[in-house]
Amino acid sequence: MFPEICPDVRKTPTVLSLGDLHIASFGTWRDEFGRLIWGIDDFDEANPLPYANDLLPLAVSAILDASEREIKVGLGDVVDVILDGYRTCLREGGKPFVLEEKHKWLRKIAQAASMYRRISGRKWAACPQPVGTSQRTREGQ
Repeated sequence: MFPEICPDVRKTPTVLSLGDLHIASFGTWRDEFGRLIWGIDDFDEANPLPYANDLLPLAVSAILDASEREIKVGLGDVVDVILDGYRTCLREGGKPFVLEEKHKWLRKIAQAASMYRRISGRKWAACPQPVGTSQRTREGQ
């Protein structure tokens, strides 16, 4: 449906696209050395597609989050911030980065979010189990 709604997007160069890039596609994980890494963590729909196929949904999700004040970017600046980040990423090789080495301000945010998830997870684990499920099933293991 996307090509019918936005036919000009098909004319943009094809790249390895995520297919459903949005604000929540970015996150943190630990690498093999235990360092906290930040980058794109959602690759399940990756395919060769026009690059705008990722930028448009990312912009829409960012505009929605900005309008709800979920992100601290003014509505008028969202697209400029996304394009600036995209250009920078292309220039620098498109790699995730180690939060101890770059963007320490983002590391603080990521650590706070990780703490929130751990606390929420403990509360979830303390809930009574539905009949027929195990703790492993509830934790997605």
